[in-house]
Amino acid sequence: MPGLIPLIKSITPDRPVLYRSHIQIRSDLAMTEGSPQADIWQFLWGNIQHADMFISHPIPSFVPGNVPRAKVAYLPATTDWLDGLNKDLNDWDQGYYGHLYNEQCHALRMTELRWPAKKYIIQVARFDPAKGIPDVIESYAEFRRLLAKHHPHIEAPQLVMQVSPRFYLITYPKLIYLDAAMAQSMTQTGRSSSMRRCPSLKPASHTSSPPSLSCVSHPTINS
Repeated sequence: MPGLIPLIKSITPDRPVLYRSHIQIRSDLAMTEGSPQADIWQFLWGNIQHADMFISHPIPSFVPGNVPRAKVAYLPATTDWLDGLNKDLNDWDQGYYGHLYNEQCHALRMTELRWPAKKYIIQVARFDPAKGIPDVIESYAEFRRLLAKHHPHIEAPQLVMQVSPRFYLITYPKLIYLDAAMAQSMTQTGRSSSMRRCPSLKPASHTSSPPSLSCVSHPTINS
């Protein structure tokens, strides 16, 4: 798609073009002469450089050094409230998908969700450093401490961390990050944490496909 930028500028030069850099860029490798990453980045930059703004995830290391700082803006991942994926579910849909989810949890001998009898806080993201997982764990631990201090009679919601289905493509960096998250949760709570695999539900038209095992939670954080 960056190839459209020069075309747009050539036909409508006064039209602002904002380029959204949606992926993590290893800027150190992109700026290392002779590396494959540098070769690919120079090809992309040949088109991207004509954009009026380079919008990146809010991590400065994701912006290669040859991008003019005057063009750089930072924007975290956002959710479109009007998108169909975020529509409200009626009671029947909630019961249907909740039943499917717990059926698969039961088949895997994993803890079933007790919603709506129990409340949950959930993060849905890939399990990588760009998704702020340590911040989620730290924030949840602080929330639990404050709740126990000021409202000890209120049962705290459980933290559930929903990991991308592609987590099953295990890589060494993912294992390192998983170990760090487990260690952090134990440090925050003073208890050992466990990892739980749960199914990731698909829309009804795809329920015949094998479920992805993609949910990681820390049950001992909420005990």
